[in-house]
Amino acid sequence: MASPKYYASVPVTFDEAKKWTDQIKPEDLDSQPGKNPIETRHHVTLHVMLPNRPSDALVKQIAAYAPFRIELDQVGVFENKTNDVLHVKVLVNKQLKQLHELLIHEYKIPWNHPTYTPHLTLAFLKPGQGKHYTTLFTPRAVEMMAKTVEFRQHAALSKDGNDVLVVSLDGTDAPGNSLPQTTQ
Repeated sequence: MASPKYYASVPVTFDEAKKWTDQIKPEDLDSQPGKNPIETRHHVTLHVMLPNRPSDALVKQIAAYAPFRIELDQVGVFENKTNDVLHVKVLVNKQLKQLHELLIHEYKIPWNHPTYTPHLTLAFLKPGQGKHYTTLFTPRAVEMMAKTVEFRQHAALSKDGNDVLVVSLDGTDAPGNSLPQTTQ
């Protein structure tokens, strides 16, 4: 049996996202069976495809961080062969960079992209459709507080979609630590 794969992220609330994604033409969405092309759980990814839950020592290191600000930048698109990923860029700050690098170091899994580009995914569009939407949406200056880091099983691997470990960035554990134990 393959080991579960997790991703680590900072969850955020971005109220404008629904207003924007409601303007996307249904025919532009990259609709895949079993996958919602509109992102509804907004987050800033720290690392992906982690083989197991974090160790207790790593949880303590993450929990030692104080809450920090996340600032949104402009709307952008990652163009891929299979789809365009419409997103809002997040300004890289010291805490995001440190948490990202901590996960690379602790898991010994390199980042599989040339650079770390924090962002909030809005939607997955058909190839070639993303650029049009980058000119329609202009984010206002938005700052939000990062208060937790989540470790979630990828939806395709999760039995119920609720496999999550929440680490509070104030030195205490948040409620909802229901992620199953796995062997390392």
